[in-house]
Amino acid sequence: MVLVTPAAAGELRALLKHSRATGAQALRLIPDGRDGIGMMVSVPEDGDEVVEDGVGPVLIIAAPLVGPLNGLVFDWVTVEIDGEARRGFTLREAGAGDLAGAGDAPGGEV
Repeated sequence: MVLVTPAAAGELRALLKHSRATGAQALRLIPDGRDGIGMMVSVPEDGDEVVEDGVGPVLIIAAPLVGPLNGLVFDWVTVEIDGEARRGFTLREAGAGDLAGAGDAPGGEV
């Protein structure tokens, strides 16, 4: 299961609102065909993993990525690149603080 942080869940919810996504749609992580991950607003397909934030789905993991991404954290971060602060989504290893209360708070595991 992929854990979505509250920060990422909030940004996903804003992105879905901006994209005029329907209730069943969420940001779907898909293989990009080049050993990477692409993203699109979509509905879940058979075998996909769906993460909800208490309001509805916010993230869908395409079936081929469910195993490889299992246990990772989907987060919203700020990083410095060439002296400039940039914000974006990232997938990272889970730390002890990520797992406390997972599933209890919006953006937790489902």
